[in-house]
Amino acid sequence: MLEYYLANVYYNFFRMNTVCSMIFQILKRKASVLFIVLMLGMSNVIFEETRMVNDTRAQTEQQEVFSDDDSLH
Repeated sequence: MLEYYLANVYYNFFRMNTVCSMIFQILKRKASVLFIVLMLGMSNVIFEETRMVNDTRAQTEQQEVFSDDDSLH
């Protein structure tokens, strides 16, 4: 009977430890994303940009080129 009780206590402790570990990992991920968002926001303010967290595409600015032989009549 004592062995069964100790095995049950050990199993519950192990399960609780796993749950706490999973909760800690989730909180760590959320804190990391929050920190990244805050840093990106400060960077946008400093450099006057409008980038987002999941912005992966390179944005190029196209400028209109005027040729020299065009006259403005």
